[in-house]
Amino acid sequence: MLIAIPYIHPIGIPVPIQKMTQDFYGTIESLPAGSVVVLCIDVSMGMWVEVGPAGIAVMQHLLNRPLKILVTGASIDFPALWNLVMTTGNLDFHGKKYGEDYVVLGLY
Repeated sequence: MLIAIPYIHPIGIPVPIQKMTQDFYGTIESLPAGSVVVLCIDVSMGMWVEVGPAGIAVMQHLLNRPLKILVTGASIDFPALWNLVMTTGNLDFHGKKYGEDYVVLGLY
């Protein structure tokens, strides 16, 4: 019951956005249309709980822009992690076509 209180009456604690985060966002925003971006998902399954949501957010940010995306990973867990991105990420591909607007390397 107590856990629901912040949902009903938000505490209002400010969450500052760090300069590194703003710079990273700005870099993606400043890329010219048609730029090729390599997104490397190179973590183990054990780290996914910590870094997965950020990886999904970055992928969605890239999909929101008119960019070409190359997704890759050197970890043995990459195929399973990409599957998690596709099944739980709820990504909006904005009509982008596989092989033309984005490609995934390293699955097999």
